[in-house]
Amino acid sequence: RTLIAPKEIDFYLESLGIGFEMNGLYYHSEKFLEDDYHKSKWENCLSKNINLIQIFEDEWKNKKNIIKEIISNKINSKKESIYARKCEVHLIDNDIYKYFVEKYHIQGYSAAKIRLGLFYENELVQVMSFSSNRKSLGSNSIDGNYEMIRLCSMLKYRIIGGSNKLLNYFEKNFKPKKITSYCDNRYFTGKSYTDMGFELVKVTKPNYFYIKQKEIKRYNRFNFRKDRLVKLGLDVNSTEKELMSKLGYLRIYDAGNKKFEKIYL
Repeated sequence: RTLIAPKEIDFYLESLGIGFEMNGLYYHSEKFLEDDYHKSKWENCLSKNINLIQIFEDEWKNKKNIIKEIISNKINSKKESIYARKCEVHLIDNDIYKYFVEKYHIQGYSAAKIRLGLFYENELVQVMSFSSNRKSLGSNSIDGNYEMIRLCSMLKYRIIGGSNKLLNYFEKNFKPKKITSYCDNRYFTGKSYTDMGFELVKVTKPNYFYIKQKEIKRYNRFNFRKDRLVKLGLDVNSTEKELMSKLGYLRIYDAGNKKFEKIYL
């Protein structure tokens, strides 16, 4: 309660400088907290060299195994190591990709045009995927410009050099001009991006999701765009937020993202 007073941290490992927040959805929604609350808390901890992990209630319920492995990596637990030089890279189909990221990525599946898999002794151990820049994130699709959509690994392994091997394959075969990617401030520092030669461009504003009281679930805001709501017969003169409030939804905000870019001359 003294580290970032008047705010407090639920759990703190002083010897490792790691804090953990367990965020119930309803009491961490806009009904009780400002939209920059989680980002501000992350910034306060960062200023004290504390790596703050902020876990939403639905993630702990549905992705507990992934969160435990994220924590395990943070505290440097021992794992079986795999070296990328002993692995092969192949394109994978969408079904295999979808199954893998649903199982091993905290945000689950997101469609991607180019899906790369790293295989160790014929077993898929790591995935990296790319698509054109997403308009939903304020970017335009330009030839040669890509967004890295997902990067995740099997939980039981520590893969040495895997990310660089996957990225090198993509660079060699698809000749990108620029790659953009986003790193969730609630979980990750972004070190893996800088290790791959990316540069930090900015830290974004908090994103928001929708929730309903008594439900342990966050809904993606893009499913509730105003144009969709109006098509359901709702008032065209009201804002998206006003319409969602009438439907019984509340917003909950995250801590924003780090935006990384790698530009090729």
